[in-house]
Amino acid sequence: MRNSSKALAAIGLLALLLGVGAETGLAHPLDPALLEIWERGDRTLDVLWRLPALQPIGSVLQPVFPAGCTDISSRSVSSMAQSVIQRWRVDCRPQNLVDRQIGVQGLRERRTDALVRVHLADGQLIQAVLRGDVPNFRVPERSGLSRGCAQLSGSGLWPYPERCRPSVVSARPGTAGLRMAPVA
Repeated sequence: MRNSSKALAAIGLLALLLGVGAETGLAHPLDPALLEIWERGDRTLDVLWRLPALQPIGSVLQPVFPAGCTDISSRSVSSMAQSVIQRWRVDCRPQNLVDRQIGVQGLRERRTDALVRVHLADGQLIQAVLRGDVPNFRVPERSGLSRGCAQLSGSGLWPYPERCRPSVVSARPGTAGLRMAPVA
């Protein structure tokens, strides 16, 4: 009886250690970071940075903004069961985000992805999925969306320009860019 209680205690201790390790050191591989940016008319940015609540030990993900951009507010932090959300404002004046690079540092080390959503001041939405091998992307020109919709609807192939949307930008070497896709 004494050996079985020791074995049971060992199993319980092992389960406890594995459970604690899972919560403090492992993140779910299908829970990417989210960097959402709203460009304002004055060329400042409202930023939302969402990270999974469970982060690998020693792994730090950080958004990377174009050179010359600076934080103009402190970060407010809110914690939820599955995520930690930070919000703050960034000043990128005198330039807007078009043709500038945005990224996330630490993706390769963490072995995860990040979804980036950029809401430009003119209402366009640009999306990218960043990975460890390509941790940043260049925000495409604004005219690309309007010109793409005009070409698509002007060709007679798609008569509903209001149903055009940008597709997700692929952040793989040689494939990054904005593509037009009709929305049914």
